[in-house]
Amino acid sequence: METAYGVELFQRRGRGLELTHLGRELLLETQRFFGVEDDLIELLEAAGKFAHGHLRIGAVGPFHVMKMISAFQRQFSGIHVSVELGNTREVLQRLRDYRTYVAVLSQIESDPSLLTVPYSRQRVVVFVSKNHPWSGRDGIRLKELDGQDMVMREHGSMTRQAFEQALEDAKVQPN
Repeated sequence: METAYGVELFQRRGRGLELTHLGRELLLETQRFFGVEDDLIELLEAAGKFAHGHLRIGAVGPFHVMKMISAFQRQFSGIHVSVELGNTREVLQRLRDYRTYVAVLSQIESDPSLLTVPYSRQRVVVFVSKNHPWSGRDGIRLKELDGQDMVMREHGSMTRQAFEQALEDAKVQPN
């Protein structure tokens, strides 16, 4: 370093060496790096053991994700978990932008850039008012929705897309 930077870090006296003022300053600075290195090693080891950190999850709804978070927190109590809700398009965009680390979706088209793990299958549920003739029934057939007034999920929702595809396949047209 002395040759490379044209400085004197040691005073040489016979066989002995003594740090110059610049040498002592450099020593103090490098000792700070060793302290930071120890802190970084501790941080990485803790993160590798899931001892602390922040897990950001994107989800299309709170239902399944809450069960997952509860199970995760029982095992990894030091990890802070936050959830951002949105439709499939929004949740996938957050995942691709690294704003979330995990996405819980109702359905996804095959994408080689993503690792997908099926969690469960879920039925689509139709809600009606207490005064509706279907109120109290355990179920309805898809064909019964033909001509019925309906409020649907927003555009971009995979649940809506799957439901619309099922309606189209069954040649059912609700209002």
